[in-house]
Amino acid sequence: MSVREYSLKKDGDKKVSEDFRVREFRCKDGSDRILISPETVKILQSVRDYFGRPVKINSAYRTPAYNRKVGGVSSSQHVKGTACDISVEGVPPEAVAAYLEAMFPDSGIGLYDTFVHIDTRGHKSYWKDKGDHTVSTFGQGKLYEKYKAKQADKETDMEKKPEEEVMTQAEFDRMMDRYLKERAEKAPHKWSENDRRWAEENGIVEGDGDGKKEYQSFVTKEEVAAMLHRMADSERK
Repeated sequence: MSVREYSLKKDGDKKVSEDFRVREFRCKDGSDRILISPETVKILQSVRDYFGRPVKINSAYRTPAYNRKVGGVSSSQHVKGTACDISVEGVPPEAVAAYLEAMFPDSGIGLYDTFVHIDTRGHKSYWKDKGDHTVSTFGQGKLYEKYKAKQADKETDMEKKPEEEVMTQAEFDRMMDRYLKERAEKAPHKWSENDRRWAEENGIVEGDGDGKKEYQSFVTKEEVAAMLHRMADSERK
């Protein structure tokens, strides 16, 4: 399997796929050198796309020294840069392992209580419980189908969802003209009768050329200015 070498300092923010960056694969001892298998990255991105949830990389590349420190075997795929221990937000490890078994059967897959190990060693190897229990299958086919069905429903809903209608400026203008016309034609409320009579008797509200007062319509700043000016004049008289 091909493996690429990166520098945490120089390449840390570099994307290796749509949702993963180099720094996520760094060794936990803080060393600068990082080995990453592109094939392993593709699997992680596939998991991210399938479940539609964030994938946390708990452990990826390990230097030989750090690998010994955490009790890893000398031949660990982590040392080679071909392995990752992952957890998917809101998804049980059993479901993640089921997906990996169904989609990437010729891989190294380890099922643990809180995460799943995946590596691209080039041949099938499955285990549970820290490698003490090797298995030929995780027997989670039904669980995979359950999530597969959910994914299919999600995609179907997306297909059925109508595209958002886009309103042109001309259409918006026509809509607003209709709305303002309807407001202008509405009759005023009875509670304002005395106030309206006072405003009309003092020349503060004069109406348009046809004498329409349009009390339910909106008022522009220039109309407010005119009414205030007229009110000031009426108070001086």
